[in-house]
Amino acid sequence: MRSDAAEAGLDRHLPFPNVFNFRDLGGYPCADGRPLRWRRLFRADGVQRLTGEQVVSLGIRTVVDLRTNDELSERGRFESEDVTFHHAPVMQNTWEARGILPGDDPAAYLADRYLDMIDSGPAAIGHALRLAADPDATPMVFHCAAGKDRTGVVAAFLLSLLGASDDTVVDDYALSSLATDRLTEWLKREYPDKIAEIEAQPTA
Repeated sequence: MRSDAAEAGLDRHLPFPNVFNFRDLGGYPCADGRPLRWRRLFRADGVQRLTGEQVVSLGIRTVVDLRTNDELSERGRFESEDVTFHHAPVMQNTWEARGILPGDDPAAYLADRYLDMIDSGPAAIGHALRLAADPDATPMVFHCAAGKDRTGVVAAFLLSLLGASDDTVVDDYALSSLATDRLTEWLKREYPDKIAEIEAQPTA
């Protein structure tokens, strides 16, 4: 049996040469088993590396950047006259290289960091969710640096509010693992001075 994505002629993963975790949230079963519409809500890593033409070609009207102020200053933001940009930092500082220690459980470490985000970024998370519910703001993409953690927290809230099951939320989160190797190699090439910090991050 063909998947809903195949029947729609669409792929969940959208390939770009320098963005590695850009995914469509469409097709997931939500309230009453009805699928989330394709090409309405996207999650991603560094959208600032895409051109306005690439984003507009997907019909996207809104970009929500979940990164910190420092990341925005250091790595730039998405720029396009045709797309509305919102900065909604979920946390004020990125995790330090000290992060996870030998013997720590990566899953437990990440779970604690995600709870920290909920404590530190309710306004940003709420802003992203309200935009996702606004028909004038969609299609929309929300992103952070890797498209996994901050983006994953917002995606989890979004899918849960739409009635998706916990299994669906977990399955969507797990898809980021498919992009991890390519993103890590790119980061090492672009930011060689941060290799130790990159390798210290948990991958659960």
